[in-house]
Amino acid sequence: MIVSKVYVMACLLALQTGCAASNETPAAIGAACYTRGQTGECVAGAVCDTIKDNQVVCLKICEKDEQCASTESCSGVSGTTGKACHAK
Repeated sequence: MIVSKVYVMACLLALQTGCAASNETPAAIGAACYTRGQTGECVAGAVCDTIKDNQVVCLKICEKDEQCASTESCSGVSGTTGKACHAK
């Protein structure tokens, strides 16, 4: 009986944690994220990708260099056909 109560409590905790994660505020451009190529973790118009030193952050989505800052270029996002503004 004790084992089943512990199991039920563990399941409830897992469900609660999962729900909290889905309600998190999206990360701003330049803020840390987790899954390269995903847009759901970032604010609208941004995608998660790797930058220097293997940091993974939200970057502005682009189609051409003119949409990026002068210190950035519009280049491919890891694992996707999309592009984002990466530092030159």
